[in-house]
Amino acid sequence: QMRSQIQAITDRLLALLDAPRPEAHVAAAWGLCQLAVPSTAEPIFGVLERKTESCLAGEPLQERLDEQLALLAQAIGRMRYSPADAVLRKYIPKGSPLGETSRAAALWALHPVAAGEPAYLADQGS
Repeated sequence: QMRSQIQAITDRLLALLDAPRPEAHVAAAWGLCQLAVPSTAEPIFGVLERKTESCLAGEPLQERLDEQLALLAQAIGRMRYSPADAVLRKYIPKGSPLGETSRAAALWALHPVAAGEPAYLADQGS
């Protein structure tokens, strides 16, 4: 019962990451970061990677994108999702089109991602 409720919540939050209104897509990222459900690590990473690449390519930015990317990077860091390492490293260079808030979050996230057993693997058995 509880797992199905959490799954329904996280599915909806993941869908809202591409909502046109910043109130929705930022709040969805915040919720996913707070919940840090291991099964969401891969889809969160997919959104982080896609939006990071769009930003680096100079495509028009979603309103409050920097704030959303910061929250997604924090979620990835909390879950120690190691496949995100290469994307997080794209935030390191100063002066890139990526925002300062998301840059700071990505730098923070790199430490937990690089340390210890990934939480998304440790929690799969439970």
